[in-house]
Amino acid sequence: MLAGISIILLLTFTLHAYLSYRSQFNIFKNELSQQFSKANEQAAARLELRVKEINRISNYVVFNPIIETTLLEMMRGEISQFEDYSQKVQMSKLLNQIKLDEPKIISLFLFDLTGKNHYVGHMQNPVNQIDSASFAVILEAVNQTIGETVWMRLSLPSVVEQSGFRSVIVASRWMNSNEAGRYGIMTMVIDETFFTELFQELISADNSEVSLLSPRKHSLYTNVSGNSVSSESLLTYSNQSIISESNGRLYLYAKHQTHDQFSLISRVSINEFFSEIRQFFKTSLFLAAISIMLSGFLIVLLTQQLLKPLTFIIKAMRSMKKGNLDSRIEVKTLDEFQMIGENFNAMADHVQQLIKEVYERRLNEQEAELKAIQAQLNPHFLYNTLNGLYWKLYLKDEKETAHLVSVLSEMMRYSLESVDQPTILAREIEMIRNYIALRLAFIDTETEFIIRIHDEVQFCSIQGLLLQPLVENLFIHAFKDFEGVQIVLISAHKSEDEKLIITIKDNGHGMSGNTIKRIRNIHKEPQASIGIQSVIKRVELVHGSPYGVEIDSAPGAGTMISLTLPFQTTGGGTVL
Repeated sequence: MLAGISIILLLTFTLHAYLSYRSQFNIFKNELSQQFSKANEQAAARLELRVKEINRISNYVVFNPIIETTLLEMMRGEISQFEDYSQKVQMSKLLNQIKLDEPKIISLFLFDLTGKNHYVGHMQNPVNQIDSASFAVILEAVNQTIGETVWMRLSLPSVVEQSGFRSVIVASRWMNSNEAGRYGIMTMVIDETFFTELFQELISADNSEVSLLSPRKHSLYTNVSGNSVSSESLLTYSNQSIISESNGRLYLYAKHQTHDQFSLISRVSINEFFSEIRQFFKTSLFLAAISIMLSGFLIVLLTQQLLKPLTFIIKAMRSMKKGNLDSRIEVKTLDEFQMIGENFNAMADHVQQLIKEVYERRLNEQEAELKAIQAQLNPHFLYNTLNGLYWKLYLKDEKETAHLVSVLSEMMRYSLESVDQPTILAREIEMIRNYIALRLAFIDTETEFIIRIHDEVQFCSIQGLLLQPLVENLFIHAFKDFEGVQIVLISAHKSEDEKLIITIKDNGHGMSGNTIKRIRNIHKEPQASIGIQSVIKRVELVHGSPYGVEIDSAPGAGTMISLTLPFQTTGGGTVL
């Protein structure tokens, strides 16, 4: 048992450590990849805006007709030295706006096709000139285009650098004329900070590296000395992030390409993070081993504590199983076994009590069954006696009295039927007629009974003797000491929602709201009105919601009792 639990614990901790490791890895990979890729994408978007600004400036220079005319005249030597000076001053005024639009432009050069520079716009001092070797490189690159801007990185002569050269970004393009065709090359020298300011977010993290490639895959910027961070495999993909190994280290790469085909590639080392995750995995395994040893010790200790009281419980249960219901557990502990022992003893007492109650109930049911058989004999005897009395009166020509005896006999036979057996509404109404006839035979009051039963509900199934207690209640309460004509209206119809609605309405004394409340409160006021309460309870027990009995009454305004029952027919027939 101990070995099994130890294995389970070991597997549980190992699985937990592995799942935690994988979860941390996936969370890191997804979250960091998204953040790193988003930062790269945002930097690429800023880069694209900068490049568009340079293109706008170059278009301003290349397609300016004043600049074109002035340069062509200067290149052809068709003007005097004074005019040459004046036109250069005029051109400088035109190009001064460039200093304001883009302060990162160090210098602006305008060359003819032979490499002679006809204009130098020194926006800043670091670069004085473009030597012939650098111009040859520029010319070769521009010759491979049809007019678009060529970006490259060159080392140009500089008076502020100790080495005499400064590494700068160069953007060049053809200068075209409708008349002269290609007549020169415009070259802008741009400071490196033009790009570095865009990549501060990418290079702020430790071990992060950034590389920018021109549309012709020339390296324009990198913060790494030596090789570029670009991977040949990464260059084949567009706008995505990957994890790749380089020189024994894992790197997260992100690349985005602008609409002008500039490629921004960045990477960050993730070795340190994975080292922390692996250390977490090892720590989890170490804790698993310690937990197994502690669990083993606790299991041995707890087993000794548990088995002893558990033996007493099993012994008592086996004794009760053999039929010894007097078996009890002697509780000596103050832990969960105390609750188990007390519950076991309470269960044994309850079982003995239930057996006693079942035995006594069986005796009472037998006694009640005998009394019920005896009680049925007396009504049957009375029913047979009434039949004999009817024929005796009929033969003596006491037909009115004989009719009353016949009505009473019929009601007696109807009442002998079980109330659990359903009847039809037509027969229930017929019994109401008989009951009214008997009541009116012994009272000397003016009473008007109106019965309106729709044909479609004549054969609806209802409980027997359901309406008689309500009609009987009229004579006992509604018309007690009543002066005037007593009016009773009994109606039945089918509602729109397929229910049987039976209404008994009188013009008697009526009831107050408190009286109605006591009648409806069957449990707290069982003697409030036995007749109405019995009907309410029978409908509630047999049918339940949404069926029931509603009482609408007010003192001096009569009473209306409405019964809502299921609409269930038993077939057609003739009602006598």
